[in-house]
Amino acid sequence: MVALSGATSASGPWIARALVQRGFSVHASCPRPREAYAGRRRARLALVEGCARVAFGVRAEAGDLARWLRELRPALFVHHHHPMEGFRSPGYDLARAREIALRPLPELVKALREGGARGVLFSGSYFEPGEGGTAPDAAATPYARSKRETWEALRALAAEHGLALSKVVVPHAIAPLESEERLVPGLLRAARRGEPFLLRAPDSLADTLPAPALAESYAEAALALLAGRASLRRPSGRVEAARDFAGRVLRELAVAELGLSPCRLELARPAGPAPAFQNPERERQRLDWPAFWRSYAACERRFDTLAGR
Repeated sequence: MVALSGATSASGPWIARALVQRGFSVHASCPRPREAYAGRRRARLALVEGCARVAFGVRAEAGDLARWLRELRPALFVHHHHPMEGFRSPGYDLARAREIALRPLPELVKALREGGARGVLFSGSYFEPGEGGTAPDAAATPYARSKRETWEALRALAAEHGLALSKVVVPHAIAPLESEERLVPGLLRAARRGEPFLLRAPDSLADTLPAPALAESYAEAALALLAGRASLRRPSGRVEAARDFAGRVLRELAVAELGLSPCRLELARPAGPAPAFQNPERERQRLDWPAFWRSYAACERRFDTLAGR
């Protein structure tokens, strides 16, 4: 049995599905009551409920997550929850992130140890200092610092309590039904409205990986943990500048799959060097992008139908 937190994140449903396809029974936690989920998050919840048992109102900062794990007694715990609101912003709420992801860790690890868990699988980020091709002392956003703090604390606690620990370093993951503020939905929204789209960092370099492919790394890491092998995985997809990725989304998804007219891209001229993040080339995956765009478009059409668009 696997316990999964953060199940209604953009990649959460695909992780749950990949684990189930590998033979795991998945129990997922959600911090809100079921009726509080709406829009795209409600659609992602439906995907999770289609393959996993879901517990609602499980808030890590209130101690609910530790109690849930103590009652569930999973073999593995996928630590996938972390506040993502404004994650690119210097105004990211670091105090809230610490309250939700960092402070509850001692009780979480204690509950797992007492329940006989065999390991923890942590969702890292390639924005963390020392990841994504950056130096360990590189400047980082508050979000990236909070991810690194959580990982370091979890690593110390796991070692103290004898729990095996693995990590998947998540690159720029994209998924059907991802939140409206993400790049792909923003491009599609501009195309539907016939409006220009402003790329604020057109020369920034990112490593883009579809969530279903990312989820396979979680499934493989989970199987390895059960076999007693901890691992550090840095899955990689397609590395390109934001302007090239945006143009590809418009051609291959908006036009070819959804029948939209491409919007005009407006390119900002930010000061300073363009940021660049990518996972190692040795873990780059061969991807069937046309198949992914077809599945993305199918989810968009279903969501639009349900939303009455």
